[in-house]
Amino acid sequence: MVQYQELYKKYRPRVFEEVVGQDNAINQIKTLILNDRVPTGIGFNAIHGSGKTTISKIIAKALNCENPIDKTTPCNKCQTCVAIDNNVQLGVVYISAANTGSVEDIRELVNKANLSYPVKKPVFIVDEYHNLSKAAFDALLIPLESEKMKTLFLFSTTEPDKVPPAVLSRIQNLTLPPVHWKVIARHLYSICQKEGISEEKITKEDLVACAKDSKGSVRNAIQNLETLLNSGKLPTSSTSQLIQAIIKGDTVELLKVTRQMNEDGANFVKTMENIFREFTTSLENIAGDTSIVSNESMLIAKETNGQFILKSLDILGEGVSSMKNKLVTPQVLFEIPLIKLSLMAKQIKK
Repeated sequence: MVQYQELYKKYRPRVFEEVVGQDNAINQIKTLILNDRVPTGIGFNAIHGSGKTTISKIIAKALNCENPIDKTTPCNKCQTCVAIDNNVQLGVVYISAANTGSVEDIRELVNKANLSYPVKKPVFIVDEYHNLSKAAFDALLIPLESEKMKTLFLFSTTEPDKVPPAVLSRIQNLTLPPVHWKVIARHLYSICQKEGISEEKITKEDLVACAKDSKGSVRNAIQNLETLLNSGKLPTSSTSQLIQAIIKGDTVELLKVTRQMNEDGANFVKTMENIFREFTTSLENIAGDTSIVSNESMLIAKETNGQFILKSLDILGEGVSSMKNKLVTPQVLFEIPLIKLSLMAKQIKK
């Protein structure tokens, strides 16, 4: 029996040419490799699902492949390439700073980076490195400047503003912007063709909906497509439910969703930041920038106005700040600004 493989795993890029919508960053990386100018550290700044880890693995394979097709293209068949893809290659290490961000963790990591490994170029992938402590960041400064350091550090973050300038100045920083929904929709169409999925089953309108709902993340879009194939509808997130309740001025529904979130152990700060991001995108949509569009941002832009959005952003910003300071319970701090927005939306409709 053939084991089913999720579409986002099946179509995960294995060479640089397969990465969707990140041509600028990919060209810079390939130039560094071709010219033998790979630095000690490279930092990827991007949203979740943008390909940070995938690109990092391709870099590791390109630098260590036993039978490369060319200098930047791994064969994906040799023992080293297969081991890197399966996360078992000695000398190619992945850690999440969300779980291991203390100064002791980083000192141990640096010590390991100075060891010898059975690869041409050791690569240490450090995800969510904005979570490192100040002391941990300080512990990276000298190793990143050391000419003796043989290991390549690949850092990734969704919050580059939390990374100290002293660290940013010591690494090559690359931004992976959200991918335009039209580019994502074309990629989804290509997947459907390869999978033999007819346009009767998944229409072009469905693909556009999957792409727009992904908010610029190719991985999220592919997962949306798979959800649509399996259930016949796109998943509805708490963020989407809350925005719909706000725009309708429905405080009862809003509180119902937040209480369900509390029971589910949801991250209120992260959800508030997601809502803030949707309002920011809607303001950009009103200004004419439609490179990133979601159903939520379109709803906000359609049903409200610039003045409402600007005031909402102030309220949401204060809400995020209050929750991070934890003055009272997160749920209360979460509900107050959303109720304010809901009441404001009611006034618009009168």
